[in-house]
Amino acid sequence: MRHPSPNRSTWAAAVLLAILAACKKERTESPAPPPSPVAGRSDAAKTATEDAADEPAADDAKVVAGEDEDFVARPCWNGSDWVARDAVGRPPGSTERCGRLGGKPFDETPLELLAGRLAVQGPQGSRLLPRTPGVMAAPEAPERESRVFCEDGNEKFVLMAWELFRSAGERLGTQVRTEVERETAGSGTAWCVEPLVPAAGGLRAYALVPDRLPAEGEALPVLSVLAVHPDGLVQLLRWYVNPPLAPDAAGCIALARRAAATLAAGPRRIPREAGARRLEAFSQTKELEVRLPADYVLTPQPGPDFAVHRIEPIVPLGEPGASLGFYLGDNPQPPPGSWAGPVERSKAPLLGEEVEWLAWFIPEHEGEPAEYHLEALRPLPDEMGFPHFLHAFITAGDAGLRDELREVAKSLRIVDRATR
Repeated sequence: MRHPSPNRSTWAAAVLLAILAACKKERTESPAPPPSPVAGRSDAAKTATEDAADEPAADDAKVVAGEDEDFVARPCWNGSDWVARDAVGRPPGSTERCGRLGGKPFDETPLELLAGRLAVQGPQGSRLLPRTPGVMAAPEAPERESRVFCEDGNEKFVLMAWELFRSAGERLGTQVRTEVERETAGSGTAWCVEPLVPAAGGLRAYALVPDRLPAEGEALPVLSVLAVHPDGLVQLLRWYVNPPLAPDAAGCIALARRAAATLAAGPRRIPREAGARRLEAFSQTKELEVRLPADYVLTPQPGPDFAVHRIEPIVPLGEPGASLGFYLGDNPQPPPGSWAGPVERSKAPLLGEEVEWLAWFIPEHEGEPAEYHLEALRPLPDEMGFPHFLHAFITAGDAGLRDELREVAKSLRIVDRATR
């Protein structure tokens, strides 16, 4: 089956509005990388009952390494039985344990997230299970998304992890709290923010605990974590349960917090230096090459008979992002796709040839951020062994980033595969 190229990037998934607000659209599943076991912690195999017995006093406080000294980690508590008090325990007075899953010991072998960026443990039987892509889409790259799935009968406990391609500052705690307050205003769900002390690996992390679960939906978020890898980039993790576990909300929050406490940094670093990057192009003799500025990241997203290569700038947490995609395939979606508004047309080079570029702007609407779009489509010569079309598409929340990505797109060229 042929697959059209996407006409919108997924950079907006990194915006906290779409991820943290429980009243917004939920992403219920995503692909995961192949498992690669790393060293685990033996104490992560405790049962929920054993963890509850170890619960510290409510007034305990910890200072998170690397955070401002005046930002003190105190247990989240806003009067709701659904908010856990410490990093691994349960809310006061809770007798729930998240159904049968909450009674399972944790697997001792961690699962690798985001192709080696993080590692985490979960209830016995947890496994990496990629999201099934739509018939018109490529699987998400394991470097961008992971999904951990655990089930027992009709009970489901799911972890989603995303690489946000965002950098964190020294005042991360203040930054996180400010973003959550701004992006979830009026959502009907309050998120308590508290520092989390992960298992190992030099991570900084903050847990975001909801004061309630959504009344509707198949994937109900029980805990989110913003983690900062030792290389300074931010990952988002979110644990979900399905409706049969909703009555055990307090226990499910506690179960997710136990899992979050096992988080550890993995060995993979994201290359951020400026230079040339190669793009696989279905040819035995040719490749594509693009030149990236510093702090731009290339992620391949291969499909069954096409490929998408995504380029994203690393920007500070809370600022608008952007994405440049190159689709190589036989059935592109001509720009501007479903957009029916005004479009500006201009000529500019793409792969050494002047082609028509289409630009349009989508204003902010119903909480969705404003977007700048810029796209071009051109055929590729058959003798190169490529698919028939190259579709370049840019989506940006900032006009400056759009223009930077347009310059990156202009650098694309055909090179011999043997040339390095």
